[in-house]
Amino acid sequence: MIIPRIMSCNFLMNRLIEQGKVDMALAIYGHLKMSGLNPNDYTYGILLKALCSKGNLEARDVFREMAEVGVNPNAFTCSTYIQGLCSHERSDLGYEALRAFRAAKWPIDTSVYTAVIRRFCNEMKLKEAMEVLFDMVNEGVAPDVYIYGALIHAYCKARNLLQAVALHKDMVSNGIKTNCVIVSSILQCLCEMGMVSEVVYKFKEFRDSGIFIDEVLYNIVVDALCKLGKVEEAVELLNEMEGRHMSLDVVNYTTLIDGYCLQGKLVDAKNIFQKMKEKGVEPDIITYNVLVGRFSRNGLTEEALELLDCMETQGLKPNSTTHNRIIEGLCMAGKLKEAEAFLNTLEDKCLENYSAMVDGCYKGHFTREQNTKQPLFGKGV
Repeated sequence: MIIPRIMSCNFLMNRLIEQGKVDMALAIYGHLKMSGLNPNDYTYGILLKALCSKGNLEARDVFREMAEVGVNPNAFTCSTYIQGLCSHERSDLGYEALRAFRAAKWPIDTSVYTAVIRRFCNEMKLKEAMEVLFDMVNEGVAPDVYIYGALIHAYCKARNLLQAVALHKDMVSNGIKTNCVIVSSILQCLCEMGMVSEVVYKFKEFRDSGIFIDEVLYNIVVDALCKLGKVEEAVELLNEMEGRHMSLDVVNYTTLIDGYCLQGKLVDAKNIFQKMKEKGVEPDIITYNVLVGRFSRNGLTEEALELLDCMETQGLKPNSTTHNRIIEGLCMAGKLKEAEAFLNTLEDKCLENYSAMVDGCYKGHFTREQNTKQPLFGKGV
């Protein structure tokens, strides 16, 4: 009988787990024990990985067996178990295990702290995440870019921009280079908080610093420029992207279309729509909804309905947002009969459709009333 070496068993077990064949990996572990092979520290780490992937987070038996046979846990063993806890939304237990392992003088590396902090951030438990950060610094473990990135993203998501910027400043002062993912989180937060001009200013600042700029970061700034009415500058940025051999996607084109629509330049918006199709980029439901809504609002009923035909040809099905934008837009343009006629063509009418008609009538009446009053105020009335 040929008995395989433990390293071969470790390799096979690990590959089986990666392929989702956890039960087979556990069966091999049982077989190697019966064959008289002695598991090493990596074998036990792989065993923990298998058990955690099945949701079995009770590791006491594994660590007890390790102690009985005189195998000390290594960094892989510790991190595997803690990451298993965190991946099953037990970050509290993960942090508890981290402190217990550290007290036992077992090896703890940065990846363990990263796993716990990331999970706390995903659960938006930011106070706990910061506690782990301070804890690791006190233990002499330096946070890396992944830890800072997780924290900055979470604080941006919580709209705590001051804390996000403070963490970014701390990261850079510690000699850790920022990256486009972290910068995107900060700029997106600025944009969503209405600080659009600051987005453009910060982008130029980061670009001048020499960091790599990816498609996501470009699109955030393109969106900001469009909201500022600086569509031509947005076009220049997209041209810059193409000059760097970056392919424009549906998000880039849709952002630009929306920018032209906000300025009332519907011809330019339609030209971009045609250009994206010529480039082989298929419009999505968001692209169509942007155009349909704007055409309807400007009373261009035929053009809006033609877009519905284009959607059908492309295999896209209009959603409730599509229908509501047409109804609301037509009502705002004062075309109530057309809006009612379109509503009657819908097979599956819903309350949102009628709400869109009411909202459109109200907004249209208010707009027309304001337009009527403005000249009168100019005459001193």
